[in-house]
Amino acid sequence: MPQHSIIIYSLLLLFAMACSTSGRVDTMLLEAESLMMEHPDSALDILDSISPTELGSDRQRADYALLLTQARDKNFRFETDDSLISTSVAYFDEHPEPRKRTLAHMYRGILNLYRGNLTVAIKEALTALDLADRLNDDYIFAKTHELIADIYVAAYNFDKAITHRRLAADYYRRADKPLNNQYALVDLASAFNRIDKPNTTIAMLDSLSIEIADSTFLGFYHATYMKPLLKLKRYNSARHHSSLAEQFWGNETAELQNRPYTSYMYTLLNRLDSADYYLQLERKYNPRWDNTEEYHWAQSTLLIKKHDYENAVAELEKMWTIHDKGIKEVLKNNVAFAASDFHYNKSVAEHEKAD
Repeated sequence: MPQHSIIIYSLLLLFAMACSTSGRVDTMLLEAESLMMEHPDSALDILDSISPTELGSDRQRADYALLLTQARDKNFRFETDDSLISTSVAYFDEHPEPRKRTLAHMYRGILNLYRGNLTVAIKEALTALDLADRLNDDYIFAKTHELIADIYVAAYNFDKAITHRRLAADYYRRADKPLNNQYALVDLASAFNRIDKPNTTIAMLDSLSIEIADSTFLGFYHATYMKPLLKLKRYNSARHHSSLAEQFWGNETAELQNRPYTSYMYTLLNRLDSADYYLQLERKYNPRWDNTEEYHWAQSTLLIKKHDYENAVAELEKMWTIHDKGIKEVLKNNVAFAASDFHYNKSVAEHEKAD
């Protein structure tokens, strides 16, 4: 065979292989997207089987980045690096596909919330909210309001958080997402305990018509009773709901339970061995146990009950050090200013467009 014919044949073969790989990747991305809502674990398995070197176009890389970020988040693999999702944001800002563009900004907001960068998080969330408004998609609207509520909680602005919790629950109901709606309503009830209204939290939880046969949710629902009941010194009732939560969670209890707060509850019940047991579990399962306020608060309360005041004071000092550090970070990330700045810039842009 002449040499030039061999070269042409080789090029055609490589082209055919590239087309075959590209088509396979497109099929896998579409399959992962179709599974994302109901079976995010299966979607993640598919995406993990795709090598980044197989992504042959900017569009594939943008889709892959968005889907992988979604799948990791839905499987509770909380990322803090937003470089991957930024690939998707950049692409869909330049090649607008309204739904994917909205999701890309929303997930970049979520990742920046996880990393503690609240200023970027609120700007991304508000951008997503603006885009979702044009989409007329109640589900994405609900998810975005939920994200904004979480950001305001991180910024200690609980009144603002309540506003967005209400909106999230309402839009989940409109989107016909009953399980999401129930989670959002429980989150809304819990928010009132943060502003020292434990009776409101309990009344709202009591008023919910729980018709969801989902063990994870039912455990979450009963666990939410604990903090307001303990605040009202109804310790036995708190223990009752804690026990129900553990029954519903079963083998997942160690992962889902707030162990420091469970320890605190047992300290108040004078069951000190149980209180110590849950703090041991926290040290076992949470690699960041020494960097959380709740752990040191629970430990100090237990030590006071044991009359070990010197070590109790040391635990309180650690707790306040972590708390002060968190407050300083929040002050650096002025969410209210960032939100106001976003709305001002949006207003200016709209006036310029009108002119």
